Amino acid sequence: MIASDVKNIKELEDENRRLNRIYADVSLQNEGLKNVIKKKL
Repeated sequence: MIASDVKNIKELEDENRRLNRIYADVSLQNEGLKNVIKKKL
């Protein structure tokens, strides 16, 4: 592997972590909204 490959892999791993956090936040919001809807119905 050359240095640019290592840099690209690190950038992709960072992006993956960021996207996973965003997904987790959205999933929690979704569950919360589902709970609110169930309570209202």
